[in-house]
Amino acid sequence: MKREVFLEVLRELKNAQTIEDKLYDAGLDATNINDSFHRIVSHLIGTIYGDNGLDTFYWWFYDKEFGTREDLKMSDAQGNEICRTAEELYDYLEANKVDDYELAPILSDEERMAIFKSVFGG
Repeated sequence: MKREVFLEVLRELKNAQTIEDKLYDAGLDATNINDSFHRIVSHLIGTIYGDNGLDTFYWWFYDKEFGTREDLKMSDAQGNEICRTAEELYDYLEANKVDDYELAPILSDEERMAIFKSVFGG
């Protein structure tokens, strides 16, 4: 993915998240409405950067709060901090992309119920 496209995608995702947060603060939970949007983003980022890249992308976006949290750090094998900025995240993802992303299988109602029962009993 081109750097400028990646950075624009991040900006647009941040804008969408800001709107979703404001709606939530106003008492409207749009999370379920935006599920398809979030799945599409996951599929695209996962396809381009692989499973680990997708995890890193979401860690930076949500946990590290768009790169603003100073208390969360990611380091390379030599202990150097990486992924501090959107540009560093892009560089890391591009340097480490792999083609290992697979769609999760679509489960039947019976399969979902069996998993639910195995987790929660019943």
